[in-house]
Amino acid sequence: IPLKVGPRLGLKVSPVSPGVTDLEVTGPNPHFWSEPVPPGFDPEKHSVLAFEYFSPSGAEAVSLRYRQSDGSMTFGGSLPLRLAETWQPFAIDFSGTDPLPPKGDPKMRFHLSLKLKPGGNLRIRDFKVRSPTDAEISLRQNAEKLRAIREREAEAYLAYVRSDFPSQITRVEILPEEIVVSGNTNSPARLSELSAHFPSHGEASHAVAEITTVGDFVLKEKRFA
Repeated sequence: IPLKVGPRLGLKVSPVSPGVTDLEVTGPNPHFWSEPVPPGFDPEKHSVLAFEYFSPSGAEAVSLRYRQSDGSMTFGGSLPLRLAETWQPFAIDFSGTDPLPPKGDPKMRFHLSLKLKPGGNLRIRDFKVRSPTDAEISLRQNAEKLRAIREREAEAYLAYVRSDFPSQITRVEILPEEIVVSGNTNSPARLSELSAHFPSHGEASHAVAEITTVGDFVLKEKRFA
């Protein structure tokens, strides 16, 4: 769905050639709206705002928002705009935002703010909202899987730190040839080694030493195996 640059503030907008627009920053907090989105826009299908750009300075960030039917604004994402001395693609996938843009609203517009200093400029072309590519769909699915994994790990860490562990290690001495671990336990236990990549709330598979007594204990292990 093709888009056009509409109302703006802190920007001088100059057509360069058909489909190519020059944006020059003239004031603080530069931003612009698109013209109202054409009737064929379907937010369930068209979930990526995209354009190609040319900018010798780049921008620290481009942030996307869009208008809801009640006049409120929804944040759709933000990405840096890298320095580009040739035409480069830029896209923000807003499919994960809630709520999505309204469908069939004749007043629906996209809003882009630029974190760019006065005097900076960029040129854009092929300004549109489109369906995601296969690569973008795959990237989105991987991001959702990673988010789910992190949420499960966060829940596990929280449960771990809230758990009551009556057994404890009270002292660790690192000597030239050995490591001495002192503590107390109310049941048989084992001292395990955790690798750097192993989550601390998990159960390590490698036991360094078994603690078979109940009460105070002292373990002595060679420092260098």
